[in-house]
Amino acid sequence: MAGITDEMFERTVVLPITKEAHYIACQLADVQLTPQKAEQVRLNTLAVTVVNNYLQMMDIPTDVSASYSRKPFMLMFNDVADLVIPEAGRLECRPVKANAETCYFPLEVWNDRIGYIAVQMDEALKEAALVGFTPKVETEELLLEQFQPLQDFLQYINQLLQGVVALSSVDAVQLTNLSQWLQDIFEPGWQTLHSLMKTSQANLAYGGAWRSTKDSATSNEDTQSNTVKRVKVINLNTPQGNYSVVLEVSITPDYKSVPIQKEQETNICLRIKPAVRQTFLPLGLEMMILDDKGDVFDRVQAAREFDYIQLQIGGHPEERFSVRVALDDTNVTEDFII
Repeated sequence: MAGITDEMFERTVVLPITKEAHYIACQLADVQLTPQKAEQVRLNTLAVTVVNNYLQMMDIPTDVSASYSRKPFMLMFNDVADLVIPEAGRLECRPVKANAETCYFPLEVWNDRIGYIAVQMDEALKEAALVGFTPKVETEELLLEQFQPLQDFLQYINQLLQGVVALSSVDAVQLTNLSQWLQDIFEPGWQTLHSLMKTSQANLAYGGAWRSTKDSATSNEDTQSNTVKRVKVINLNTPQGNYSVVLEVSITPDYKSVPIQKEQETNICLRIKPAVRQTFLPLGLEMMILDDKGDVFDRVQAAREFDYIQLQIGGHPEERFSVRVALDDTNVTEDFII
């Protein structure tokens, strides 16, 4: 396993890939529609099974049957390798090829996970090394040497199970400061459209024919020279499947001064667009703007074949609001301060 250095090897755990693991992997892979998808599912399943065996050795409870990675229909449309740990959440077990030096994280697993374990397999798929652990990811590629030791994971998961660490730690509230965007200071997870397209090759349905009735007649914020725009991937893990959308935030102050003055109003345009090779938003997807008390200030919902939805607001420095993206009973909230 060329990707593992001598220092890393000392802190890894190497386990055999059992015949039972191969049998389960083949069963799930055989029902996939393409050879590429079958290989993806096979490696994902092997990684999950190896981690499951390790956790059982450590007396950490798991529920494989409740995991997305054991549901054939879910696997057809998603690249997932999760393992449910009751009372804690979903642990993502990402397979790594023998000579790789990085671990890949598809967009659909960036949220709704308590952590991630890299599982590097030998070329013969007889052994797997649990390289390490990371509690969250905000990029599609992470060097193996950047993973924390497994001992850190064991301490972390025990804290989760004992209630010392909040179960929603990976989704902890973080304010996005829009005023700082004018100073080119951006919180993790926010990126340019060019960067998103380059790293994820997401198929964003920009410039669709439909316009929200709440929109202006023209999208003035796209042509303003002092507009700052960033996007962030939002993952909604519903019982019907995982959906990825892109939240696009554009801010346009009345005049550009840094820092923004107290009396200065900032115009904010919020859009939700499809991602990951999707042309339209899921039917019924809703975007809501909440005030600082958590009350709904405005909302818009996607009907059939909507390629984006949009809301616009104005605000002054230090005002707070939230954007909630909801589908069925699943929602994700982003908190902002101007």
